[in-house]
Amino acid sequence: MNGVSQEYTYFERLRDHYKGQGLNMSIYTRSTPRDPNTLIEETLEALQDKVRSGKVRYIGASSMHAQQFAKSLYFTDLHGWTRFSAMQNHYNLLYREDEREMMPLCIEEGIAIIPWSPLAIGVLTGNCGRDGAMKTKRAKK
Repeated sequence: MNGVSQEYTYFERLRDHYKGQGLNMSIYTRSTPRDPNTLIEETLEALQDKVRSGKVRYIGASSMHAQQFAKSLYFTDLHGWTRFSAMQNHYNLLYREDEREMMPLCIEEGIAIIPWSPLAIGVLTGNCGRDGAMKTKRAKK
């Protein structure tokens, strides 16, 4: 299965999810990390198809290198496609790698940053040690 058919499967699941809630569209969807065997243009075109069809208004990206994201932005501009409105990246006090390249890129391009795992999967709350051991009763459930 190539990345494009994976994207369509994702959008079919998205459609079914919103149908179950009595809705026929999504305000926002994001592209998950890219399949390295699929051309970036194919994934972007699949996202654009959903925007064109009216099923999605805004698109975002998640968990990729700044160079890959910059290339995606280049192709959206080249083809006149809808640009990404947000980047959901791994970011917290323990993992700050994106401060070097991704965040400056997003700021320069006017793209929102939505960090995932801001509490480092519980490490920063004291619920989980760096070794992964759960420390509190609630965390052990």
